[in-house]
Amino acid sequence: MNIIGKIVLAATAGAAMCAATPSQAFDWGVAVKIASVEATYMPNLVAFTVDRPVGSCAAGQQLLYMPTGATDDLKAYNANAVFSLLLSARLAGQSVMVTGNNANCTVLYVNMQ
Repeated sequence: MNIIGKIVLAATAGAAMCAATPSQAFDWGVAVKIASVEATYMPNLVAFTVDRPVGSCAAGQQLLYMPTGATDDLKAYNANAVFSLLLSARLAGQSVMVTGNNANCTVLYVNMQ
């Protein structure tokens, strides 16, 4: 294969890899300590506050996690899992990584550190 063929092959492979890679759909990811967890809106919504600013959301501002799942039962299980993780982290003083969007201070992912 000549040099032009190799360049075309490399460019095509690079373009295919970029097209197959999903873009990141969040504004921030920050390690935080949980300040409070609210059960009022369970299982439709998990609301909590953290000790530091995340993106444009101030420290102490309520962050909102919308449960995910294909059915209402799966959403309820997801809400319970996230609520349990947040409560455990709060009680243990453990950091969690929250990842989300500035719009409405919505959280997409919560990971124990």
